[in-house]
Amino acid sequence: MSETRQRLMHAAAQLILEVGFEAMTTAAVAKRAGVSEGAIYRHFPSKEALAEAVFADIWRIYIGLMEKHLPP
Repeated sequence: MSETRQRLMHAAAQLILEVGFEAMTTAAVAKRAGVSEGAIYRHFPSKEALAEAVFADIWRIYIGLMEKHLPP
């Protein structure tokens, strides 16, 4: 995963927690990530796709933790 993509996902995750998905703007995500707003669309086709990637990553981390700590 590219550094820019990671920064965008991290910024989006923070903003979703702070203001909620509906109030989160791509301009705010770009500003927080330190990139242009156009950079978002080079990595994600939409705001919704960005949020889906954030939640998929969170889910991947959660599953990994569960697999590590739960018996087979």
